[in-house]
Amino acid sequence: MKKWFVIPAVLVVLLAGSAAALLLSLNSLIVREVNSVGPELTGTAVRLEKADVSLFSGTGVFTGFIVGNPKGFTDTPALSVGSLGLELVPSSVLEDTVVIPKIEIIRPDVLYELAEDTSNIETILKHVRNVAEKKKAGSGEAAQAEPSADAQKKLRKKVIIDELIIREAKATLLIPALKLSVSVPLPEIRLTGIGREGSGVTLAQGVVIVLREMKTALESATVSFREKQLREA
Repeated sequence: MKKWFVIPAVLVVLLAGSAAALLLSLNSLIVREVNSVGPELTGTAVRLEKADVSLFSGTGVFTGFIVGNPKGFTDTPALSVGSLGLELVPSSVLEDTVVIPKIEIIRPDVLYELAEDTSNIETILKHVRNVAEKKKAGSGEAAQAEPSADAQKKLRKKVIIDELIIREAKATLLIPALKLSVSVPLPEIRLTGIGREGSGVTLAQGVVIVLREMKTALESATVSFREKQLREA
């Protein structure tokens, strides 16, 4: 084999290996960032087991994503997602605003735990809203710590989400004081044009929008469940 042919072949192999290593590093970096920044955003435990993102195809799948319950509530996770898929515009990853045409969350387990004057989802939402608005948590709130400067910088990264779908959710209404735990139907949640009106929203602002919609759906499902109970009583 001619040397002039061997050299380009070796370069191709090295480049292919470097690209593979870069993708592996990217996915491990995503997992590390979610697991470190997530708790500072929600004020609860957050764990992502695996990320499989391809900047070539602009698609990604995240598996084993869990958001824990706030302090003062049960140990059951507030949200558990087996698989979350997304599409993104690869070129936007290096820009100020990441463009995500679609996020789809299928069959998540959602816990809606009611306490005396609040809920687990409301508590998480309040913490995320404080982060989004750069406010410190109040003395009576479950999470006291203010996000680190590094986390705040990362959470200021902007996104545009054209479509976000949560479907086939398994929602559980839990009221420990009444020793009540029952499944409630959660309708499909579909949000469009998040951040499209301006130059995008920050990651924290985006999470506020999604949690707010989820909280509304859970509250509506709870009201429907109670009305059904009254009719059948």
